[in-house]
Amino acid sequence: MATVYITRELLGRIDNRINKMRDQEVQLEVPDNDKTITVNASDLLMQMAWGDHLHVFPQLPKEWLKYSTSQDFVVCTDRAENGEYQQKYTINLNGLVGFYEAPTPERWGAPRPSCTKEWLETKLHLVGTQEILAQLEQKELRKTINDKWDKVKSDIHTYLNKCKSLNEALRLWPALQMYVPQEYIDRVNHKVERRKRETEITETVDLDGLTATAIAAKLSGVV
Repeated sequence: MATVYITRELLGRIDNRINKMRDQEVQLEVPDNDKTITVNASDLLMQMAWGDHLHVFPQLPKEWLKYSTSQDFVVCTDRAENGEYQQKYTINLNGLVGFYEAPTPERWGAPRPSCTKEWLETKLHLVGTQEILAQLEQKELRKTINDKWDKVKSDIHTYLNKCKSLNEALRLWPALQMYVPQEYIDRVNHKVERRKRETEITETVDLDGLTATAIAAKLSGVV
């Protein structure tokens, strides 16, 4: 059997196939994880953006502030033992009526409003919180899906790097073909079929016997 080597191109094509599997699962399980939420959650977002300074807002001239009907904000989750949050998700709100961004020295470089998942769970009485938590759940599930496929990709790389060839890899683990592009499978199978045909042709006659007869004739001086 001809050898099909493990090349960088093959690994890249396998990665692309795995990425496609991942994207299909994301689309099936959490199709709305990146969609904009359209709801007037201005009260919620004002509390999030202004924090302890919200009481100052009524005293400021509105022309000093930036009015927004759409706003990105960040939700932090997965708090570690050291108190830091390990994961951040960006969510977009549209349809805001009455939301003013908190002023900052860098107007165009101001950080997005942010909160924690725990903080949101204390604001269930405010408009928009339920919708935000529902999308956050989808984003968390998407991360779980992405992490799963990242591990699949890493494990397959580890496995293939220990094999001398794709032929060996497929022989030891036939299910690998589900991750390998069809053209590589066809290449391996084509070589097998070709060798099978060669064997069928050569087995129709006794080639070894014919060779031995020719050699004997030459030694006896016939030829």
